Formats: sequence, structure tokens, C-alpha cells
Amino acid sequence: MPQTTAGEYRATAPADAAARPLRVVYLSDSPVRTDGAAGVHVLATTRHMHRQGVEVVLVVPRGEEAVEEPFEVRQLALPGAVTSFFYQAALLARLPRLLRAGRVDAVYARQSAYLFVPGLLCRAMRVPFVTEVNGTNHEEVAGSARSALARALWRAANPGAVLERISYGCAARIVTVTPGLAGYLRGKFPSAADKVVVVPNGVDVGTFCAEGCTGGSRPGARVGYVGGLTAWQGLEFVVRAWPAVRDEVPDAELVLVGGGEQEQELRRLAADLGVDASVRFVGPRPHEEVPELLRSFDVGVAYYVRDRSGLHSSFKVLEYLAAGVPVVASDNEDVLDAFGGAVATVPAEDSEALAVELAGLLLDAGRRGELAARGRELVREAYSWEACTRRVLAEVRTALGARARR
Repeated sequence: MPQTTAGEYRATAPADAAARPLRVVYLSDSPVRTDGAAGVHVLATTRHMHRQGVEVVLVVPRGEEAVEEPFEVRQLALPGAVTSFFYQAALLARLPRLLRAGRVDAVYARQSAYLFVPGLLCRAMRVPFVTEVNGTNHEEVAGSARSALARALWRAANPGAVLERISYGCAARIVTVTPGLAGYLRGKFPSAADKVVVVPNGVDVGTFCAEGCTGGSRPGARVGYVGGLTAWQGLEFVVRAWPAVRDEVPDAELVLVGGGEQEQELRRLAADLGVDASVRFVGPRPHEEVPELLRSFDVGVAYYVRDRSGLHSSFKVLEYLAAGVPVVASDNEDVLDAFGGAVATVPAEDSEALAVELAGLLLDAGRRGELAARGRELVREAYSWEACTRRVLAEVRTALGARARR
């Protein structure tokens, strides 16, 4: 990479750029876990970058799982506490060396509430920086605080918003996953509004629905959920709906796959309602086991609470649909925008309405089959990881072209 004054290194579209593969460093300050949505997203995007001819280097903290891929992966050994800060401290030493040595075209980062060092380094070294935003990062950190006082103090100090503002100021492109999240970012960070673009999450259709997949056609008795057991997923309302579902479908079973801070509360609620024998907690499972689990569901549930409307792109709905599982979801903005008539929707936070829809769908094999077919067609046409990654790379190339013209 050509050196400039003051030791800067520019990504200036070298003469051989058209003749060689695009080279991208992908950064995430969270260890890759295959039982979590973030890890699935990171690996799916980098794998499809590699399959589309990109020379990608993935740099992440070392976690419990070894990451072995056909491209270069650098797992950094870091202390377990405040991982993001130790990760960024390590990047201060390592990322400049990597950028100088590797003739890197661009850096792509999965944004968190604390991530800001990569953007500053890229700005200093004149390397295009693209950041991907999957949620309201600093708001989610505040919401996860254990006490109302802690949440209030976090929001008052707002350190996450300050760090995000730095990162977005350095970015050439800000990739978001829903129109609602794009609108949130444009309103919260108006100086970066013209950089925000939307590329939805994807799904590996072939993995989730093998040839002959016929979800929705068998007798219905099992409602399933895969994901975190957290309050914003609306599982309290699902469990509260379950006695009424069982009244209509006595052999119905609710299967919850995943872990989280709400698990014990949900277990107690199921016991209090007298339905604990028909509510099964499976615990977290590696992502490679999820397709088989989904194919055992007759109906999938994605019942997000109202205040999450428009702010996230649902992996679980995409995977349910790809596996041929008919879905009942809350009628939040993001669900309606992304999936429309391919899913059955009911008002958020309404256990009575949810019970009616779940029981009705379990008892109607024909409607389940129609929804399953509609969902598979939708994800194949619009939400494959191949197509979504191609759109991400188009934004990376746009950022590279804009920097080269300066």
C-alpha cells in the first residue's frame, strides 16, 4: 500500500485493483458463538464474502468456540471482563500493522455500544470504514441494567451514544438491517444521516429447507421458539396464552430453545398457570442443530413486544420460514414490512389474541401449508445470505470508490 506523508497509508484504488480480489478486514468485539444471532450473522457474512471472491480477514476476541474457516481468522486472547475495551486496545497495536501489510481495501465492523477505535484508525490511515448496525446499541445496554436507577444514570451520561457518534462520523457507510432502524439512526445521529443504507439479515435457505421440505403439512401440536429468553421477545405473553391454547388443542406442546435472564421467571409462570408439563425448555443449542429442531415445529412463534417495533431484523422468522414452518408474530412494523402476508400476525402484548391465533393455526393444516409455502418462496427470492452479502459488498465498493475519488 503506498505510503504518504506523516506515515499515512491510503486505500487509493491501486492500478491493479480491478485485477485482484477485494480485500476486507471484518471486525467484531464479541466472541463468535454459534448459538447466538450475532455469531451467526458474522460467520454467514464472512463466509459468503469469501465465496464471492473476497479476501476476508475476520478479527474477533477468542471465545469458548474455536473458529475454523477457509479464510483467515484471528482470535485475540483477551480478559473476559469488558471485552470490547481490551479488544480495541489490542486493535490499536494490531490493526495498523494488518492494514499496512495486507493492502486492505476496506474495514467492515459490526457496531456495538462501545466500538469506536476502528473508525478512528481507519480515518487516520485513510482506509474506508463501513460499520453495520443491528440494533439500538446504547439503548439496549441501558435497558439491560438491573435497576431503574442504573438505567436512568446510563441514559443521562449516555457514553454509548458518544462513542457511536464517533464511529458513525468516521464511517463511509452505515449498514442497517431495517428501515425502522435506519430512521432511528438518522434521527439520533443527523450528521451521519446520508451515510445510512438498509441491507436486511439473510438466511441459508439450502441448510434450513433441504429438498423435499414440507413443513406445515403434518398434524399440528408443537409450537416452537428459538432465540434468547429475554423480555423483549415477548415470551411472557406466549406462556400466558398457553393455557387457552391447551384448552383447544389438549396435546399441544410449547418448546423454547435458548437461554437468557428470563428463563427462571418463565418456568415459574408456566408452573403457576398449571402448564409446566407441556412447556419444554431445551436450553441453548449450536446453530448447526437449529434446522433439525425447526423441522420438528408445527408453528414457530416470534412475539416481540411493542417497543421493539421497527428496530430489528428477525433471524428467527427468516429461519422458521426457510425451514417451512408457518409463523405467528406480533404485528410490529419490522415484521409487517419484511414479511407481509407470509406470516400470521396478531397485536403485540395481547395473550388472548395470540392464543386464538396459535390454536386456530394448529387446528388448520391447510392454512399452515399455505403459510409455509408462501414463506419459503419469500426467503428464497429476497433473503438468501448470498444476495444480502452481495448488497453489503456493493456498499463496501461504493465506500472504496468514494474515497478513491477524493
